[in-house]
Amino acid sequence: MREALTILGFGPCHHMFEVMANEVQKRLWRALAKGAAPDWNQLFAGYASCIDWPSAHYWRDLIEFYPDAQVILTYRSPESWWKSFEKTNLAGIGQSTDQESLGLALISRQGLRPPAARSR
Repeated sequence: MREALTILGFGPCHHMFEVMANEVQKRLWRALAKGAAPDWNQLFAGYASCIDWPSAHYWRDLIEFYPDAQVILTYRSPESWWKSFEKTNLAGIGQSTDQESLGLALISRQGLRPPAARSR
């Protein structure tokens, strides 16, 4: 999706890869996850679109701040989403030794649990 958005003229596209590869991005997103006021223009400086984490976590704030933005909504069953999330995000978080990681901050703050556990 990231490459497709860039090819279609909606790039560069922000993704968690940018956060992991850039200390300034890490610092800004970590501060936001801890409750700092968002500076969306600074967080997305140089980008024309965004996908996936961490921006997906803040989608409500982003569509309010960027009311003219085009939004692509994808639908997956909760079970399908969880399987994917478990293989990617949770796997990475489980291997992280960084207690200040953005993944830990967002996941622990939201208390994400598998779909089956939510109905209990």
